[in-house]
Formats: sequence, C-alpha cells, structure tokens
Amino acid sequence: MLTAFPTADRINAQAVERAARQRLAGTSYPILRTVECSFRNGRLMLSGKVPSYYHKQIAQEALRSTKHVTQVVNNLEVV
Repeated sequence: MLTAFPTADRINAQAVERAARQRLAGTSYPILRTVECSFRNGRLMLSGKVPSYYHKQIAQEALRSTKHVTQVVNNLEVV
C-alpha cells in the first residue's frame, strides 16, 4: 500500500502561497484578499479579478520580495 506524503517541494509551495496570501491580506486593499496565488519553481502566479490596474500593480509589488519567489506572474484581470 502506497501512502502519499507531501514532498519538500509541495510543503515549500504551500508555505510560499500562505505567505503571499498573508501579505495581500495585510495591505489596506480588501479586494486583494480575493487574489489566488500558486507557486512553482520560484514563480508566484497571481490570478483573479481586481477593479483597477492600480490594484493589479499593488498586488504584484506587495509580493515581489516574498521569500523563495524569483518571479511574479501577474495574471490578474481588471474588470
């Protein structure tokens, strides 16, 4: 019987994603709490919808210096 245990990479990804969500929640823009974050191979990908390009940029800048993140891929949609 095989038991699936989280790998070190998966644990690391979960920790980075959690840190990113906490950073977004710590801004003064509640809409950024709805942004979804996924991390893989040093890239933090943002997805979701925001009301302005300003919010899109704020999200990216808030996450740029997150530990283990080498690139932020901002796929947020402005609606």
